[in-house]
Amino acid sequence: MNGTLANFIIMMVGGGAGAVVAIIGGISTCMMKSRCRHITSPCLSCDRDVIDEENSVYNQPVTQTPFINRV
Repeated sequence: MNGTLANFIIMMVGGGAGAVVAIIGGISTCMMKSRCRHITSPCLSCDRDVIDEENSVYNQPVTQTPFINRV
């Protein structure tokens, strides 16, 4: 096996491992930010707490920054 082929194999294995780590990290981030109380990993089922309309999350005033037109 020459050096070029060895470098290619190392890069492909490293890229594949990096992709797997990125996918696991993305799924973990989504699971941590969800409102699930209980998460089972093999089937990805979740017991979710539903927020009612009286919750403070829905009753926050909407603020916008003023638009300044600089022409």
